Amino acid sequence: MNKDDYAQLWAQLARDGELLTDKHDPNDLITPRSKTRSIIAAELAPVLPGFFQSGLFTLAHYENRQYPRTPDYFEITPTTSEFSVPASGVPPFATTPTSQCDRLIIVSGESQGWHIYGESSAKIQQRLACGDLTNPISIS
Repeated sequence: MNKDDYAQLWAQLARDGELLTDKHDPNDLITPRSKTRSIIAAELAPVLPGFFQSGLFTLAHYENRQYPRTPDYFEITPTTSEFSVPASGVPPFATTPTSQCDRLIIVSGESQGWHIYGESSAKIQQRLACGDLTNPISIS
C-alpha cells in the first residue's frame, strides 16, 4: 500500500468513529487513567478524515518488536504548521496535558484494531536506538 491508500483507509476509519479510541480522545480528557496516555489535539480530532485526505503529512512504517502479532507501527508527521503539535501527553491520574507530542502514531492492535495516538519524535528515536522499533521505511 502507498501513502494515499493508507490515508483513504484511515480517513474512512475516522469517519466511522473507529480510529480514535476514548483513551486518546480529547473529549475524554476529564476521565483520569491509571497509565500515561496521549490525547489527540482538540482542533485535530474532529477533522481527522480531512487531515488524512489532505496528504499534508509524511509517513514512515516501522516494525514494533514489542507487539510481534501486530507489528505495524506508522509514524505520521504533519507538514502543516496548523498541526505541528497534533497531540499531548497526559500523566497517570491527571486530566491536564503536560507534554507535547509532535507525531501521530497509528497501530493495528490485536484487540483494539486500528487506532491513533500521539508520540514525541524523541521517544521514537529512543525506541529505534534500543531496538524496539526496526526496519524504518518511508512511504510515499
